[in-house]
Amino acid sequence: MKTRLSTKFVIVVLLIIVGLMALPTTPVQAANSTPNTVDTRLENLLMREKIALNNQADRLARTGEVIDRTEKLIQKYKDQGVNTTELEKALASYQEGIQAAQEYHGKAASILANPAGFDANGKVVNRKQALETVRTAGNALRRAHLEITEATLDLRVAVRTFIEEYKSDETQP
Repeated sequence: MKTRLSTKFVIVVLLIIVGLMALPTTPVQAANSTPNTVDTRLENLLMREKIALNNQADRLARTGEVIDRTEKLIQKYKDQGVNTTELEKALASYQEGIQAAQEYHGKAASILANPAGFDANGKVVNRKQALETVRTAGNALRRAHLEITEATLDLRVAVRTFIEEYKSDETQP
């Protein structure tokens, strides 16, 4: 019976400790400072989205190099008399994915060019509009990113598979 009491006591003490750990350790901010925090976060998100837009524009600009290299690879194998239909389909799919990404990127660019709810310096002037701007632009940027990534990975897999199959066909008598 003594062990049951000591076990219950330990459990109660542990629950109290866990409960105390869940309490905030920083002082609570005054109610009037919360809007400034929200505005600052929105301003930072706008700035981050503009940086992401520029990085994404650079990535989209490099897709032409990928297309050129893939077209040269296709031509190389065609010159050797190899059937490159699968590789051509993969390249066409890549180009469609990049086109979709460019559309989403363009949507984000137009939103971020004149962000509603922000002034010319990127400061929040209308919190509701600013929040909608950041959400909409962020969604468009993510969709573009996903399109680019998916198209790139699919093309990469198709090229590797094609090359591996070609090499295995070469080695067979």
